[in-house]
Amino acid sequence: MHNKRGWLRIMEAVIAILILSSIMLLLYINNVPQKSVSSSIGDLQSRVLDEMSSRADLRDAVLLNNSEDLLAFVSPKIPSNFNYTLIVCDLSSPCQFSPSTTKEVYVEDRIVSANLGTYSPKVVRLFVWEK
Repeated sequence: MHNKRGWLRIMEAVIAILILSSIMLLLYINNVPQKSVSSSIGDLQSRVLDEMSSRADLRDAVLLNNSEDLLAFVSPKIPSNFNYTLIVCDLSSPCQFSPSTTKEVYVEDRIVSANLGTYSPKVVRLFVWEK
């Protein structure tokens, strides 16, 4: 049996390659960028407000300041681990909100300016924060 040393070297090389590839795989998995909470909440807010500004019934609700219809639309879209507040105000007045939390508050807004026959621009501002 003259080839025992050859097989041992092959096995050592295979084990070394497995160890190195495992380490490289672990490093790669840890460095894959995760989607941050702020970007996912910002995307969610944008989608909600875009749909609100594109649907005629919701634009009417904004222009008439019908908060019940707006909240009924927004409530199912916000995840249960977040709180939110929706404020509709005139374009000329500031939409102010003072949350009772020390966590980050994410804010998006849209201007809804008119519907057929009605011109009274309003700002819809959606505030979202973690519970």
